Amino acid sequence: MSNTTGIGNSMFGVFAGLNNAAGSGNSFFGYFAGQDNTSGSGNSFFGNGAGLMNMTGANNTMIGAGADVGANNLTYATAIGADAVASQSNSIFLGRADGSDAVRIPGSTVIGGTLVVNTLGSAGSTTVCLNAANRFAPCSSSLRYKTDVRAFTGGLEIVRRLRPVSFKWIDGGASDVGFGAEDVANIEPLLTTRNDRGEIEGVKYPQISTVLVNAVNEQQTEIEQLKEQVRLQQRQLEEQSRQIEALKSLVCALAPAADCSKEPKPR
Repeated sequence: MSNTTGIGNSMFGVFAGLNNAAGSGNSFFGYFAGQDNTSGSGNSFFGNGAGLMNMTGANNTMIGAGADVGANNLTYATAIGADAVASQSNSIFLGRADGSDAVRIPGSTVIGGTLVVNTLGSAGSTTVCLNAANRFAPCSSSLRYKTDVRAFTGGLEIVRRLRPVSFKWIDGGASDVGFGAEDVANIEPLLTTRNDRGEIEGVKYPQISTVLVNAVNEQQTEIEQLKEQVRLQQRQLEEQSRQIEALKSLVCALAPAADCSKEPKPR
């Protein structure tokens, strides 16, 4: 061991912490565990060859045979599992870097920060929703899960007040189109969501289809009413034409000298 100024270290195993010179507060357990660590402190490496690449990195945790860092100077990096590799600081890595391992959690999982998904599975037909408890769940519309069911009558009046906008997302700068959640909330609060602080957060875009169905039905009713009005006017015109012909016949019968054979000239 090359230790010169390091203190408070615990190293068990052949060549464990072999090159440590100034690192303190480290715990290395296993053959070659933390062998190349020189000045890194606060590290915990458990397993055959665990943390082998670490040299100056601090407060890292490697658990499993071959569990290691991707660079020799990371901090607060954690790799769990045989041959797991932590490639960046302030991160936790589970399983091998090639994606051979699946992570299965039988119980509930609470995520307090941002959830980033890099790879999705194959396409499916089930929509996923965020429920009132901030949990992902299959979107369901079954009446089994509903109470106080009432008819919703909002339709064309809501549609005509909605204001589509184009915009750029602050995060990433991508261009997009949609609605402002605050604008929609002023029109129909049921079409928006709120965060845990009670602030307007998003628009329930799928629920807008309910409004569109009512709007289409309203317009269809208006169309049917206009069609009926046209039919009535057509019948009135036909009746008036019949009455004119009857009147013409009567005039011709009362005045034989009248020239009834001529069609009236169009004006």
